[in-house]
Amino acid sequence: MLIGLLHLAWYYVWKIELISRFILPSPLSVYQSLLINRAIWWSHLMQSILTLICGLIISLVCGIGLAFLFRLRERIRILLYPLVFVSQVVPIVVFAPLLLLWFGYGVMVQLTVVVLMCFYPVFHSISTQLHQIPRVYEHVIKSMGASVWQRIHFVWIPSTLLGVFGGMRVAVSYAFVSTIIAEWIASSKGIGVLLIQSQRTFNLELLYALVVLIVSVSLGLYLLLLGVERLVIPWHFLEKKSQN
Repeated sequence: MLIGLLHLAWYYVWKIELISRFILPSPLSVYQSLLINRAIWWSHLMQSILTLICGLIISLVCGIGLAFLFRLRERIRILLYPLVFVSQVVPIVVFAPLLLLWFGYGVMVQLTVVVLMCFYPVFHSISTQLHQIPRVYEHVIKSMGASVWQRIHFVWIPSTLLGVFGGMRVAVSYAFVSTIIAEWIASSKGIGVLLIQSQRTFNLELLYALVVLIVSVSLGLYLLLLGVERLVIPWHFLEKKSQN
């Protein structure tokens, strides 16, 4: 319903020329451009989605691994956490010249940019969940002679599943933006590159069509993640439903 209202408002603004038609094309012309240029944007979209998915997977692995490592080794946490903090407070464009110098112009720079922007929500969410585990759980499993890997398997992983999906929801919302920024920095193909090309050629219909495409794909990825979450931890949703 909200999407329909937004389209209606868009059409109304275009119809009465509240904004110049040179700047704001009609919804119909935008969707026509999306259809006509599908052969152009499809390959760019596949490249962006590949970068996005690989970046999200690496972010998930890094976020989980780092959170568990910091929980296991306090000295490592004290040593490395400032680096994690710096990676988030310093704008990614500051790192761009260094990344290009280290990795060259290509996929490694793109993946590094996506990971730098997406791993922290996963890491922070899991770290928070780990510190909320009741100490009695740890004491009981330690008293039974459990190894570190058994503690991780039987206590930490079940206790942090909500944190994993909570962090991934935030990471997914950043994913396409970070992918586009990565393509601006070091790519010759992708939706980010196509955005720049359509802007420079004043192809406004295609420019708006790409924005619609980005929003649609981002929303689709978010809904897909929610579906996976319902499959992996259905008891959480059943509990919320029973409380309501």
